[in-house]
Amino acid sequence: MGDPFFKIREQCRRDGVRVFSSNYTLYGDMSSRTNAVYRDFSPRVEICSIDESFLDLSDVHPDLRIELARDLRATVRAWTGIPTCVGIGPTKTLAKLANHIAKTQPALDGVCDLTNPVAYDHWLCRISASEV
Repeated sequence: MGDPFFKIREQCRRDGVRVFSSNYTLYGDMSSRTNAVYRDFSPRVEICSIDESFLDLSDVHPDLRIELARDLRATVRAWTGIPTCVGIGPTKTLAKLANHIAKTQPALDGVCDLTNPVAYDHWLCRISASEV
């Protein structure tokens, strides 16, 4: 893992591995478009990487956060075609955990809010640290 392609080219051919080129220009453009959508939902967006951002939703009433997150997902999908999940948490670590839960639990429809004490208690005892 991690070898340059020229070193494993013959092995890839032998094993039938298909290789595709990355388009980092397009990936960066899509990231910019996605973050533009985020800024429509919160003026405080912290971009951590090309595919990870944190929004400050502290001024959103707790009862409205899931509805806002669903609207955010729908807007990103409509404007970019990119499927997303949203994790809401009182810290960035818990927001990342909530996002992991949102991705892996279809019943949550792509949104998990760990600021909700009931959800927090329910999920924290069910997710192994090794899963995240």
